[in-house]
Amino acid sequence: MKGKSKEQAAAEYITLVSQHSNSVKATLDSILDGTVKTFNYTSPNANMEKVNKSSGGALQKCVSRPKNHNEASDRAFVNSMNNREKVLKDVYDDLSKNRNGVALIEKVKSGYLLPTEKDKVGRCPLLMAIDTDCELDVIKQLVEECGCDPTSADKAGDTSLHYAVNLERTDVEAYLIEKVGAAFKEVKNYEGETPYD
Repeated sequence: MKGKSKEQAAAEYITLVSQHSNSVKATLDSILDGTVKTFNYTSPNANMEKVNKSSGGALQKCVSRPKNHNEASDRAFVNSMNNREKVLKDVYDDLSKNRNGVALIEKVKSGYLLPTEKDKVGRCPLLMAIDTDCELDVIKQLVEECGCDPTSADKAGDTSLHYAVNLERTDVEAYLIEKVGAAFKEVKNYEGETPYD
């Protein structure tokens, strides 16, 4: 939704959903214009009984799930990893769950992880730390004591600054700009976007 108002995003969502169901579009239009404040949708379609028992009703059925929630593609992605990539995935998953940046620093200092080593999507230890919301002190130690490159980028070309800006980590953003220089703000990813686009 970056760069769009809530109204613009809602209108785009309605357009997308209306391609699947006119009744859902009418309901969403009514909610947006304020004529309907709440609603309890039950599908008249008996085949959707299972969908209606879970949250979302017909909306859940007609709107595709985000990629990271597709279990089949997640399994295929993990199965495509080599053993080292699986280790790196486990490190990232543990960091996401426990937010233990100190353990990440210890893994880099001990040589268990190399400062330049990247997981399947191209995240090095520094990008993992930023992505999992580790404290600024952890970010600083990874760069200053462990030798992580502050200009690191993932496979999409997103740099550490892209991560910090997208996650609204203003403390990390300021640190990276101070460390690398103001020109770092103009580095583009592979889609041609700077961190501020």
